[in-house]
Amino acid sequence: MSNLPALSEAVVRVVFDRVSGNVLHVHTMTAVSGAVLPSDEELNTLAISYAVATSNKLEEQLDVLVIKRDELKSGVRYRVDPKTRCLEPV
Repeated sequence: MSNLPALSEAVVRVVFDRVSGNVLHVHTMTAVSGAVLPSDEELNTLAISYAVATSNKLEEQLDVLVIKRDELKSGVRYRVDPKTRCLEPV
């Protein structure tokens, strides 16, 4: 039996280009059970800030999609349809 604390459900933010739908960053945060995660607004801000810092995009060009961790499959590239805001494999 492990002495590690249980983890809460992961929260995932997909940051994408509002025009092309290209995914620039997937931000995942998990905390130990009972810990308080940042608010949705704070999580979105963190995710967008990272995407801006690691791309040549401005904050105004980006948007955030909230998904569940199991919606992402390992080894699959994704984009977001800007009109429907749905995640799609590329």
